[in-house]
Amino acid sequence: MAERAVVDTGIIVSALAFGGTPRAALRELIGRSVLFVSPALLDEYRAVPGELLAARKITQEQWRALVAGTGAFVASARTVAPAVRVRACRDPGDDMVLECCVAARADLLLTGDRDLLDLDRDLLGAAGLGSLRVLTPRAYLASTTRVQGSLGAGSWVARHRLPHRRCSSNVRERSATTGKLFEFSLGHGLNDDLVPHPVLPRSSSPQ
Repeated sequence: MAERAVVDTGIIVSALAFGGTPRAALRELIGRSVLFVSPALLDEYRAVPGELLAARKITQEQWRALVAGTGAFVASARTVAPAVRVRACRDPGDDMVLECCVAARADLLLTGDRDLLDLDRDLLGAAGLGSLRVLTPRAYLASTTRVQGSLGAGSWVARHRLPHRRCSSNVRERSATTGKLFEFSLGHGLNDDLVPHPVLPRSSSPQ
């Protein structure tokens, strides 16, 4: 049975605008999992690209890639409506991600946000998420390799034999729309020239 997964906004930004390890992990996840989003998470997905462009944190080309890729990702996901309020994160803006996980009965949350990665297991259990795995892109790729055996043939990493390199830097931003603090990578953990970029629609332009 495919695992049920939620992807934090920072991973969407890192994967689609910058590539590297987050993009490799997102591609693997899309091929193996049932993806879920909530209205609040969708709002942030849609708001953040414009905010980053306005703040000159991404280029117009990256903005187009992010908008196109986010649209394709959302089209493949199922939307859930959280009915349970969660109060577990030191950054209250992150609670909406956990609320999506509860509504989706998620097995996995893919994130680079330390506020989510450092959550106490007891707090997750109290929120009804005792079995939720909260993983970084690198940890997720490592877990898929372990499940299939050492560099098993089905793994994205195995198919492309990518070298291991650390990400160069992470940036933390707070969304002006949702108030949520999110973290995304400006570097490449894996060689990005082996990772296909999303098709950029010629007609896209910032609003």
